[in-house]
Amino acid sequence: IHRDLAARNCLVNDLGVVKVSDFGMTRYVLDDQYTSSSGAKFPVKWCPPEVFNYSRFSSKSDVWSY
Repeated sequence: IHRDLAARNCLVNDLGVVKVSDFGMTRYVLDDQYTSSSGAKFPVKWCPPEVFNYSRFSSKSDVWSY
């Protein structure tokens, strides 16, 4: 799960191919879900409601942020 997917982290070449960059907050998960520990920091502007309610990230929360 990327957890910081935003236009600023997408690189586009001359042919229109998009590549995602900045994997500093990425977490590898087995069940498509990551629960952050208490006190963890995350980009509030781009976080979906379930992150605030349950501290839970998923591939769906990456889509929300983009």
